[in-house]
Amino acid sequence: VKSFSCPPGFYCKGGAEQARMCPKGSNCPQGSSEPLACPEGRFCLVAGHPISCNSDDRLKGTQCMPDNDDNKTVLPVPCPAGSYCEDGIALEC
Repeated sequence: VKSFSCPPGFYCKGGAEQARMCPKGSNCPQGSSEPLACPEGRFCLVAGHPISCNSDDRLKGTQCMPDNDDNKTVLPVPCPAGSYCEDGIALEC
């Protein structure tokens, strides 16, 4: 019997070999049986590849906020007034 590991960006329910695409804002690393929440301080624009809000200088000063449509972390937004952002998380000053 050949072993099957679900590829990154997909999940395989119940160990089934039929891979399903990871939904918007979720994280599906290799071997996922269910979609996982995007890790805090990251955004999941590309399934299976969480990106840190501080991954480069263009994203510094941003936080990762849930999308209003489905409450999944999708895109970084500017850090709110009266706070600072570290590793994609807003902290009070």
